[in-house]
Amino acid sequence: MAGHEADADEVDNGLNGHVRSPALREAERELAAVKMRVDGLSAVGRVELDAMMRAGHEKLARGRPGGSYEQATRGALECFAACYVMARTLELPRAELDALSTAALCYRQLGRPEVAIVMLRACVELSARHDDVQGEAHALGNAALALRSLGQLDEAIAMQRESARLAMSCGDWQCAVRAHVNAANVLLLRAAEAADRAAGAASSSGLSNDEHRAVARRDAEALLRAALALVDEHARARDDGGTTELEANVCARLAAALEIEGRERSGEATELYRRALGCIELLAGIDVGGDEQDARAAHHRQQCEVLRRKVHQVSPS
Repeated sequence: MAGHEADADEVDNGLNGHVRSPALREAERELAAVKMRVDGLSAVGRVELDAMMRAGHEKLARGRPGGSYEQATRGALECFAACYVMARTLELPRAELDALSTAALCYRQLGRPEVAIVMLRACVELSARHDDVQGEAHALGNAALALRSLGQLDEAIAMQRESARLAMSCGDWQCAVRAHVNAANVLLLRAAEAADRAAGAASSSGLSNDEHRAVARRDAEALLRAALALVDEHARARDDGGTTELEANVCARLAAALEIEGRERSGEATELYRRALGCIELLAGIDVGGDEQDARAAHHRQQCEVLRRKVHQVSPS
């Protein structure tokens, strides 16, 4: 009897000592074959997803220099929407996040910030759900830009501050710099405009409108100085052209903020404009070859002219 049972069932010699029937082994073989086919389809899907993302970014790049800007952006949007569906099907949360956030960028560029903010809030939730701190930092920063377009300045500033905090916690200092700069831009916008929102905030805080603007400018300057300190701390990364452009942007924004304060700040403002000019001149010198590089070189030359005029206008001498 025991010998008959041994012929019918095979004892697994693994750690568990389970007894498996021939039917179970056959089912396992079938499942393994199905898994191989699914893995193969997933690999093909990832290749197609990457190709579609590249196509979307190429369409966006073609739309920027001029011409059929809206048409190119709508074409890119179709690509990113398809990528979002593919990424969800393949269960690739980071690709899903990238596709959704870039689709939101397209809506912002098409003048639909109210649609973009819905998508970007979904990006924040998706990142948090998957414990993707860096993705959440970027999503918050992008969402704040859409909120600024909608005039929701308080929430935009709060989101940029949280973006900077998360970015610093995961070591993404460039994202933190951008968040500081963008929050400062909103504060400077508030300081420059005699809007009902600013007046309401001033009265509720017990400050005059002029005092409220002074506070906003001071806060903006503090954020920009924090951003510049981060740039200086990571100056060793200057072999990256993007870092150099980021440095130029921070210097120019801080110089502009100081310029508002009057002649007593003009000396420091001039030096910052000169530093920004040096960064852009470096970039203009390395832009060579290809239509995209030619367009960037032309853009950088234009920036150089603007900064040279600024140096001349602001210089106290």
